[in-house]
Amino acid sequence: MNGTVTGNPVRKKILALKRSVNNNRRIVLVMGGSQGALSINKVLISRIESLKNYEVYHILGSRDFNRMKLPAYPFYHPLAYVHNMEEIFSKSDLVISRAGATAISEILACGLPSILIPFPYSAEGHQDLNAAVIKAAGAAEVIKDPQLAGLPDMIISILSDEKKLKEMRNNAAKIAKRDAGKKIVDLIYAVS
Repeated sequence: MNGTVTGNPVRKKILALKRSVNNNRRIVLVMGGSQGALSINKVLISRIESLKNYEVYHILGSRDFNRMKLPAYPFYHPLAYVHNMEEIFSKSDLVISRAGATAISEILACGLPSILIPFPYSAEGHQDLNAAVIKAAGAAEVIKDPQLAGLPDMIISILSDEKKLKEMRNNAAKIAKRDAGKKIVDLIYAVS
């Protein structure tokens, strides 16, 4: 069977991202996909005080945003949904996300370190496989749902290790497939 690996196309706004440097406090972005992720949301909210030294942007999904009791701290920024992901990516230092292919492609295209949490019920465990590849490349750490209580400690550990953070950032940029969209179009033209 012949094939060509192109990677996933990423939106132009993400590819055009200019990193904004925040010298004050590290910024953590937590997202669970367009619907949110209840297990991630619960753990983060229950342990949010442990992340008080960072700015935490937490995309809960509209369902959880509207039904969960959200803590009120100046460093915690809960959001139902974000339409302009490029803006929030541009200021993030670490992204916590499920391990879907599109999310990973965008995180890598931005050259961002991540903690990936594979959705435990993904078809044929594909999110586990996605996460394992990114971890093996040194661009992410992986934590599974049953170990989520350790997520805040993992966040703190990564953000307090400047050398590791830089290595993860470099590895993310190195394995990103920023030209996937162009490659797909070129392949379409080549066979038509």
